[in-house]
Amino acid sequence: MAVTPELLSSFPLFKSLPGKLLNQLAGQSTLKKFARRGIVLNAGVREEHMCFLFEGRLQGVDFTIDGREVGLYFCRTWRLLRRTRAF
Repeated sequence: MAVTPELLSSFPLFKSLPGKLLNQLAGQSTLKKFARRGIVLNAGVREEHMCFLFEGRLQGVDFTIDGREVGLYFCRTWRLLRRTRAF
C-alpha cells in the first residue's frame, strides 16, 4: 500500500492542506508495517522522522531494574507519535 494524499488528509493535521502539498508529502512519505511486539521507536534515540499510526495500536514499554517489561501507555490509530514522558 502506498502513501496517498487521501491517506494523509485523513489525519486532522493535514486535512486543510492544499492538494499540491499533500501530493508532495505523499511522495516523500513511506509506509512501514511492524510485526506484533516489534520495536518502532527506542527511548533516548533521536529520530529524524515524524511517525503516524493509521492502523492498530502501539504500547509504550519500559523495563524495571530487574529486567521485567512494564507497559506504560497505549497509542491508538490516527495519533501523532511524538516525544512523551516515556521518551
